[in-house]
Amino acid sequence: MSLVVAKKIDNYLQIVSDSKLTAEEQIYGNPFLFGTLKTIITSVNTCISFAGLVEKDGINYPKIAFEKIFDTESMPLTDILEILTDVQKQSKYETDFIVAHQNDDIIRLIKIQNGQLYEGYDTFWIGDIDGFNVFQTEFLNKSSDKDLTGEEKSSVMFDAFTQVINNATVKSVDGLLVSIFNKNGYFEYLEGINLDIHKKTTIKPKQSKVLPFGEAEDGSFGIAYFTNEKDNPFAIATYFPQGRMGVLYAPQLSLERILIKDVSDEEFVKIIKEKYKTELSGFIIDLKRGQARYLGKTRARFKVNYNIQYTTSPSNEK
Repeated sequence: MSLVVAKKIDNYLQIVSDSKLTAEEQIYGNPFLFGTLKTIITSVNTCISFAGLVEKDGINYPKIAFEKIFDTESMPLTDILEILTDVQKQSKYETDFIVAHQNDDIIRLIKIQNGQLYEGYDTFWIGDIDGFNVFQTEFLNKSSDKDLTGEEKSSVMFDAFTQVINNATVKSVDGLLVSIFNKNGYFEYLEGINLDIHKKTTIKPKQSKVLPFGEAEDGSFGIAYFTNEKDNPFAIATYFPQGRMGVLYAPQLSLERILIKDVSDEEFVKIIKEKYKTELSGFIIDLKRGQARYLGKTRARFKVNYNIQYTTSPSNEK
């Protein structure tokens, strides 16, 4: 089922979505590597999200829509809405869409559901109702302070969706948390790093020691989100440092995910630049040194999440 939530926050818009594909999850058991991108930027001022039925009887409904949309450069919004409405009808109204469109300072947020177009609200969601209820509770609890800035509310939105993914009772929402926001009149993906660190180490008395980011063997897990540089094909890539592999989602180039294995993060970025002609920005992670450095021409908005669970034990040495 999945979940997508779109909100207008002050003068900009943010969309958060997961990546789980139920059918493939049953086969591969890993929604991080074998999910799909649910929110796709189709132009500098338009992005489209989907949830619900993805594929049935060999027919991939979102793919039908995006192939038509990408086939025409700078397709008008009216034509996009017509295509999505038609595809939803083909899916017997089981595939829902949210369209975000910006023209100068005017942001339009449109939901396509039950064969109807809905507009005029600051929040739309599609997908799992239980997941949305968890999200809404978390978001309202954490954003109740009226003095929060739009950027702070944006961070709350990200954190609230994280709670949905981490909630064991919401089984249909899982995998990657992909976030989009509009900045300077155009849409872009949010880059950043998410580290879940479990590491046992010994620190001697009065000793300063760099705490590493952990390895797969100790249960540590990390994701680095890379995004396309401006004037490159729209893309988001995820790299898993403990697994030395990554996935590229570049819908303008291919509607299929591109898995790249047995490479460092720097090699991963280089391959994408050379083979797929897409420059990325994001964080390069050094697991052993516990360091992350930014790679990119201009630092965009990013999110850094640490869940550090180090176990320390005293040394016998004085």
